[in-house]
Amino acid sequence: MSTQTGTATSYLDLLNQLRAFLTGVGSAGAPSFAGTGTGTMSGVTCYPGTKTETITVKCTSAATPGAEVWSVTGSVSGALANATTGVAYTSAEIGFTINAGATNFAVNDQFTIATTQGAMSAAGSAWTELAKNSTPYSGQPGANDTVDFETYLKAPGLSGTEAIYLNIRAFHYTSGDYYNFELRGAQGYNASNAFTAQPGISPAAYVYLWNQSTPYWFIANGQRVIVVAKVSTVYEMFYMGKFLPYGTPGQYPYPVAIGGCGYSSSDLRFSDTSYSHLAFFDPNGLLVCDSANAWQLFQNFNTGGSMAQSPYNNVWPYCYCSSDRPNWMSANLDGTYSVFPVRLEQTSPAPSVLGELDGVGFVTGNSNSSESTVNDGTNNWMVVQNVFRTAADNYCAVKMA
Repeated sequence: MSTQTGTATSYLDLLNQLRAFLTGVGSAGAPSFAGTGTGTMSGVTCYPGTKTETITVKCTSAATPGAEVWSVTGSVSGALANATTGVAYTSAEIGFTINAGATNFAVNDQFTIATTQGAMSAAGSAWTELAKNSTPYSGQPGANDTVDFETYLKAPGLSGTEAIYLNIRAFHYTSGDYYNFELRGAQGYNASNAFTAQPGISPAAYVYLWNQSTPYWFIANGQRVIVVAKVSTVYEMFYMGKFLPYGTPGQYPYPVAIGGCGYSSSDLRFSDTSYSHLAFFDPNGLLVCDSANAWQLFQNFNTGGSMAQSPYNNVWPYCYCSSDRPNWMSANLDGTYSVFPVRLEQTSPAPSVLGELDGVGFVTGNSNSSESTVNDGTNNWMVVQNVFRTAADNYCAVKMA
């Protein structure tokens, strides 16, 4: 499992950082220079192939000023293709451009760059971005919305050989002051099909964001991603990917869940306090692909705030009537906290317990708070509230390590 914690400058930056994290893109420090030339190195770019190493870029020929030739060597990768001043350089490990200055470069002038492999690549669980689309799409979620970006992702599963199709698009409506994500699961990918017409496409789930600075937590493995984003004082979060099924691959071929903080409304603002705005672990809409490859709705509450009971599919232990919810639970006598599985209980089309969300647990909110850490004796979990709700039964725990 890999994690990344940081701050995005906007909702689109949040999506771009998530894409880079999931696909295993590495990072680089600022280049350092030693020599006589006054030129610069710009546009340093890392890729899923970036390794943790030192890249040395040394001038080997200054015969043509402004078009010097440079060797490129990785301390782990070894010799790479040569670079030329003024020409954009790209390899599997790094990209950059060397720019001429007032004083020409000389032989043995040298740039040095420290690079770090992406966490998902280092873990051998990097996802693939099958396609991206930055052209606004005409089939927007709502009549007033503008679609900003679409990404089509494929997760490799825990075996590294699976194909789990998970798609995100970002959209906004300036006058409504909302900047949101639409989440979809699919059972395949067709480059000719629109976002909403992919093979075996799920209904939509939504996450309600803003266009300002956003602290975030990414938690992913080869089969699913969990994102927590702090928007003002509320916690938006989503789950996309496989869960842990109670069955073999032959019995349950595609156990995928898609959940955000909304299901029926694309146009909510993060500040909404209705029952349309509920996190996926205690939802008014979590989409689950069942053992017959049909998408089922799991719903603990309807949008009017009534508790969803039979024949609704529920998420345990948050489900059913208020007397069954674990709002009475406190910390253990020694001050520690127990973490319980979050279970998918299906009542329709047939009663069945499908499995557990991967890396999500129930923890009591009594004497607890969001962003605190609890340890179950083996793993560390981060506590997160249900959007703006802070009652004792409104918290989940997300496994961090």
